[in-house]
Amino acid sequence: MDEDLENLLRNIVFTIVIIIIFSIPFILFLRNKFGIITSNIEKNIENHQTFIILVKKDKCSNCKALEEVIKKENIPYQILNTSTQKNYLTILKKINLVENDIIEPSIIYVVEGNVHSILTSAKKKNLEEFITNIKTETE
Repeated sequence: MDEDLENLLRNIVFTIVIIIIFSIPFILFLRNKFGIITSNIEKNIENHQTFIILVKKDKCSNCKALEEVIKKENIPYQILNTSTQKNYLTILKKINLVENDIIEPSIIYVVEGNVHSILTSAKKKNLEEFITNIKTETE
């Protein structure tokens, strides 16, 4: 009788270990698949940070030039790729925008977690003026 109980307990422990081993990858898959992971953009918004969001898609011809301008000005920024970022629409909703508000490449200036201004169909010259206006406002 005592041996039967031991075997039963071993089987229960073994079953629990197997369930855990197979559950973890499944949970991680679901988490990644449905965008449950919080992005840096969402974290910055929740923490009421001031930063720029560069909204782009994969085949953006002038996005590198725009990113270089932002880097040169030492402005904190995050990239939001509309082609690959799973939680793209969630992020837009979080900052009270809809997909129609964005024409790639776009620059979204977020102040203390709230959208302050948006530059759509951004070009290098427009971005430089946009950044000048941002710096003028903050001085």
